[in-house]
Amino acid sequence: MSKIKILRILHRPSISGPTFHATYLTKGLSDKFETKLIVGVPEPEEVDGSYIFKEHNIDSKTIKNMKRSVNPFQDLLALIEIIKIIRKEKPQIVHTHAAKSGTLGRLAAYICHVPIIVHTFHGNVFSGYFSPLVTKIFLGIERFLANKSSKIITISKLQHDDICDQYKICDREKAAVIPLGLELGRFHPTNNKFHNFRNDWQIDNDTIAIGIIGRVTKIKNHTLFLTAFSKTKNEFNKKVVGIVVGDGDLLQEMKEVCDQLKLKWSDINSQGQLDYDIYFAHNQKDIPSIINSIDIAALSSDNEGTPVTLLEAQAAAKPIVSTRVGGVADVVDEQGSALLSEKGDTDAYAANLITMITKLEEYSSKTKQRSNYIIDKFSTRNLVLNIEKLYLDLLKSKNL
Repeated sequence: MSKIKILRILHRPSISGPTFHATYLTKGLSDKFETKLIVGVPEPEEVDGSYIFKEHNIDSKTIKNMKRSVNPFQDLLALIEIIKIIRKEKPQIVHTHAAKSGTLGRLAAYICHVPIIVHTFHGNVFSGYFSPLVTKIFLGIERFLANKSSKIITISKLQHDDICDQYKICDREKAAVIPLGLELGRFHPTNNKFHNFRNDWQIDNDTIAIGIIGRVTKIKNHTLFLTAFSKTKNEFNKKVVGIVVGDGDLLQEMKEVCDQLKLKWSDINSQGQLDYDIYFAHNQKDIPSIINSIDIAALSSDNEGTPVTLLEAQAAAKPIVSTRVGGVADVVDEQGSALLSEKGDTDAYAANLITMITKLEEYSSKTKQRSNYIIDKFSTRNLVLNIEKLYLDLLKSKNL
């Protein structure tokens, strides 16, 4: 019996949920399937996550013109290249991940009459990214593509509600909720392979370190975090520092925000001074060690899909302070180990930081009880089983 051919299309290789998601699905499906992975290229400020494919022995094909940024000429060239690949490979299933690859990949699959077209929303660009007019155009494109898709996958219940009810991309019956699958066991605090970044940054064990991990760009709203931090840091006898992990187009602006807030900041390659408030750690590959070197995980985004860094933080038994956006409330425990506030509410965010630091031992204890649950629920095993069942059901419905 010949194998079922899948063409999996990913927007770019980066250290992010979609990259790990596509990696585990490409390598993890049973022998019934043969998967080919094609990817775009990362933006200049992003860590190139293609090393993740090499670590898992995945041979991926790069489409150099497929990038996160919108460029009609490059997008057309990428579309043509994807069409050529589909016509050569003749897959029964095309499965796309995230916005850019979802648009180009599904359009190419529709043009080539691929029997089954699946798309996974890892987030959305319908809030906080573009002007109302551009957002309206993107909504129209997504509704058209959803109509041509066999199945839409969302990675949280809240995201499912957003896609189906708020933005009306497709009917609820066409969308399935399948959580991310990640290798979260490597974040568990019992792992003895962690590097202690606190030593590198000269942060002593009595200092409270609050880490925020992600691209330094508008949608992540680091200004909210820094402003709330400035309201918080002098409320305690203990020293409190913020660790900003990631690069992006607003990195220099965030350093200027620190200056305006009178926060002393340092890049991690600066040494010799122990009284910094904010450390800009730039892009880092060893995220498990980073998270295990902090005390509290923070997120201040205006929009999210399923926040991978918060899953990783919980696996590492770290309590969370975050905005209540996207799928955040679906994956954290507001009654135990996480404090959430509405997006853009600096005072509420600062109040939550103060509460978390004041009761850090209590919240940390509750997070330790949740760690194994998170590692199991968002396991790669569950992801692969759920996706494989979905594929087989779709194939059966098409008599393939």
